[in-house]
Amino acid sequence: MTSGGTFQLVNLTLGALVAAFTTVVSFWLGSSQGSRIKDVANADIQAAQAQERNDTIKSQNATIQKTQATSLEAARQASIAENKAQPAAPKRSNFQKCVDIVLSKEGGFVNCSDDSGGPTNLGVTLETLNNWRTERGEPAATIDDVRNLTLETATEIYRTKYWNVLRCDDLPPGVDLATFDFGVNAGPGRAAKFLQAAVGAASDGSVGPATISAAKAARPQDVIARLSQQRLDFYRQAPGFATFGAGWTNRTNQVGSQAIAMADAEGEAVA
Repeated sequence: MTSGGTFQLVNLTLGALVAAFTTVVSFWLGSSQGSRIKDVANADIQAAQAQERNDTIKSQNATIQKTQATSLEAARQASIAENKAQPAAPKRSNFQKCVDIVLSKEGGFVNCSDDSGGPTNLGVTLETLNNWRTERGEPAATIDDVRNLTLETATEIYRTKYWNVLRCDDLPPGVDLATFDFGVNAGPGRAAKFLQAAVGAASDGSVGPATISAAKAARPQDVIARLSQQRLDFYRQAPGFATFGAGWTNRTNQVGSQAIAMADAEGEAVA
């Protein structure tokens, strides 16, 4: 073979090798590039899917929270509506029972010169009736007004001027009667001080939260006994004891017994 032919053969061989090498390199380079592109694409897809899942979870959580909040608010509103629809039970009052006992101790119209209260009917003095009427813008009371006093008016006077002033609705049963009856007989201010002394509260003559709390914390029978004893001691020192002492003593003992019976009955009912 001539040198020219040999050179040509070498060129052809080299060309074939170069072409083959180029093909192989292009294949591997192309494959790697495609893989990289594919990996990037997959990563993008996974990131998008993860974000979508997060968004879905957030949306579901928000929906759940909103639903719970709505349910709680609906329950709260329903409870409010139910409470409004069901009025609170009226507070129990021992007034009628106590005022009946007090009225049973009081007589009809009297105008005794030895009685400092002056004209009195159903236990209501002329001064008490006059004050009650004046507070309502009515004409001043006369002796005839006292004589003609009705049971309804006397009951209302007892409620507003004695029972409510001494806050007897807040006192334990029995203690309310003992305090109320003494207030009617000797004045609500004095009755308040005696009650406060009996329960260990500050003696200021005004029944307030501290006195009520002390009365509720004490044993009712003990409070009634102490209050009754103080009441008897007060009467023994009063100027009219020689004349009215027997009646005051009997009334104190009778009311004390009735008050203790109330306290006992309340204790049995609670037990």
